[in-house]
Amino acid sequence: MTLEKFIKIQTIKSYTKYVIFCFIFILFFWQINLSFYDLVEGFSRLNYILSGMTTIDFSDYKIIFFKIFETFIIAFSSSLLGVILATLFSPFLSGYIIKNKLILKILTSFFSIFRTVPALVFAAILVNLISTGSFTGFISLLIITFFSASKLIKEYLEEIGEEKIRAFKSLGFEEFTFFKACIYPISKSYIVSIFFLSLESSMRGASVLGMVGAGGIGQELWKNLNYLRYDKVSFIIILLLLFIFVTDSISYFFRKKDNFIKNSSYKAYRFHKIANKFFILTILLILFYSIKMLYLSTDNLSIQTIIERFAVFLKKMRYIDFAYYRKGIKALLESFSLAFFATFLAAPTAIFISFFASANISNPKISMIVKFFINLIRTFPPVIVAIIFFSGFGPRFISGFFALYIYTTGVIAKVYTDTLESIEVDYGLYGKSIGLKKIYTYLKFWIPSTYTNFISIFLYRFESNMKNSSILGMVGAGGIGELLINHIGFRNWEKVWFLLLILVITIILIENISIYIRKSVKI
Repeated sequence: MTLEKFIKIQTIKSYTKYVIFCFIFILFFWQINLSFYDLVEGFSRLNYILSGMTTIDFSDYKIIFFKIFETFIIAFSSSLLGVILATLFSPFLSGYIIKNKLILKILTSFFSIFRTVPALVFAAILVNLISTGSFTGFISLLIITFFSASKLIKEYLEEIGEEKIRAFKSLGFEEFTFFKACIYPISKSYIVSIFFLSLESSMRGASVLGMVGAGGIGQELWKNLNYLRYDKVSFIIILLLLFIFVTDSISYFFRKKDNFIKNSSYKAYRFHKIANKFFILTILLILFYSIKMLYLSTDNLSIQTIIERFAVFLKKMRYIDFAYYRKGIKALLESFSLAFFATFLAAPTAIFISFFASANISNPKISMIVKFFINLIRTFPPVIVAIIFFSGFGPRFISGFFALYIYTTGVIAKVYTDTLESIEVDYGLYGKSIGLKKIYTYLKFWIPSTYTNFISIFLYRFESNMKNSSILGMVGAGGIGELLINHIGFRNWEKVWFLLLILVITIILIENISIYIRKSVKI
C-alpha cells in the first residue's frame, strides 16, 4: 500500500465517523420531536421546580426516616439472603457438580432470562399477585440479587485454576466437602465483595420500588411529587443521597478492608478479629429486625388468594397474545432508542469529564471536585431524575433521556476514571517531553491505550440501560415499560407475558452481541 493510498483511507475513515455522528444527532432531534421554544419552555419550568426545591420541609422527618430505614432493611435482607442462596447454588451452574452439558445449558439460559427482567417489573407483578408493602419489595430484590450474584460467582468459580482443583481433589474430597473445605475459602473475599456490590445496587432499587407499592421511601417520594410538594421532595432526596453515599462508603471500606487494616502485628491481628466479630453481630441484629419487620408486613396476606392469583398468572402463559406484536414492538423500539441515545451521547461526555477527574492526568484538587460531582450524579437513581424532568417537560421521551443520560455519564466517567488511574505508564511525561499539552496527550496517548476498556464499559452500560429504559417507561417515559405497567395494573397477563418475552429476547440478544464485540475488540 502506498503512502498516498493510506492517507486517503484514513481521511475517508475520519469523514465517515463525522457523518455517523451527525446522522445520530439528527435522528436524536427527530426522536425528541421538540422545537427550540419547547426546550426553552421546559427548562424554564424545570428551573421553577428546582428553585422550589431549595426550601426544605422537615415536618415529616419521623415518617421519612422510618421509610428510608425500611428501604435499607429491604435492600440489606434481600442482598444478604440472595448472595447466600447464590453461593449455595452457583456450583450447580459452574459444571463442577452437574456434568451434563444440556442440563447446564438449560439452567444457564433459565438464569439469564430471569436476570434480564428489571426489579421494578418484578415488583409491579408481585404487588398485583401478592399485595402492597415491604415484603413484596424484599421478594423482588431477592430474586434479582439471587440470579445476578449466581452469574458472578459461577464465572469466578469457572476461573479458579484447574491445578488447584486437581490438587484438592487428589486428597479424596467428595464434591460438597470439596467446595466447603477448598473452593469457598478461596472465594470468600470475592463473595463478600459481591454482597456489598449487591447491597449498593439493591439500595438504589429499593428506593424506587415504593412507586409501584412495594414499600420504602419511593412511596413517599411519589406521593409528594404528585402533590407538588417539592420542599418535601428535596428533603427526601438529600436523605436518600446521604444514605446511599454512606452505604457505598461502607461497601468500599469492606471491599478494600485488607488494604486499610494490615495484619503485620499481633495488635493489628486482634483488632481485625474484633472488627469481624462486631461486623457479624451487626449483621445478625439487622437481620433479626428485618425478619420482624417483613413478618409484620405479611399480616394481611391470604395464602389461598396468592396461590389462586399465581395460578391464573402462570395459566395465562399458554395464551400469550402474539396479536399484540405491532404495539409491543413499537414500544420496544422506543425503549431501545432511549437506551441507545442516552448511552451514545453520555459516552463522549464521560470521556471529557474523565480528563478532569483522573488524578494522574489533571490537577489533584480539580480531580477531587470532579470526582465528587461524578459520585453525586451517579448516586441519583434514574427514575427519580426522570420524575423531576417530567415536571418540566411532561412524561415523554426527552424526560427519560435526560434522566438516563445524566446517570450514564456519571457511571461511565467513574469506571473510566478508575481505569485511567490504574495505568502504570506515565503518558503525561511522554507528552510533556515532546511538547504536547495535557489535552492532546490525553487524546493521543491515554485514550488509545484504554480504548478496549472503554468499549467494554460502553457496551456494559448499554446492556444495563436497556433495562433502565423499560423501568423509566413504567413511570411515564413511554416505551415498553408504560405498556407493562398498564397491563400489569389491569392484570392482562397474556399481554404482559408477550411484552416480557420480547423484552427478555432483546436484552439477551444485546448481551450476546456485546460479548462478541468485546471479544473482537480485545483480539
